[in-house]
Amino acid sequence: MENIVGKELALTAANGLLDYIKQTQKIEMEHINVIKIYDIIKYMSLDINARRNLELTERMRDKGKKGTLLWVLDKTSTSMGGRMLRRWISDPLIDVDEINRKIRICKRTKNKYDIKRRYNRKSKKDI
Repeated sequence: MENIVGKELALTAANGLLDYIKQTQKIEMEHINVIKIYDIIKYMSLDINARRNLELTERMRDKGKKGTLLWVLDKTSTSMGGRMLRRWISDPLIDVDEINRKIRICKRTKNKYDIKRRYNRKSKKDI
């Protein structure tokens, strides 16, 4: 867990949750290697009316996804990516440094994708 100083109750709750999962799911949990504490002061608080009026993840009229911000931005190829994007839209960051960090990560990822796509195009032309 990150930043656990002064958060003994969160640590105890996380341990209890992991024990519960281990007992009820009967699976190994090597894939759980980081537990992050959701810190409410890092995210913008949007009430239900703001979420509804902004149509971030669903339309007001019919609760559909088409035409929402999520629909416009969602080019993810996995369910996990889709869930992460939905969370980013639903809980926007406030911290400028964290926003800039995510922008840098997105730019690096896009650049790697562009390089890979150009290489694949070139390889196909050579065939």
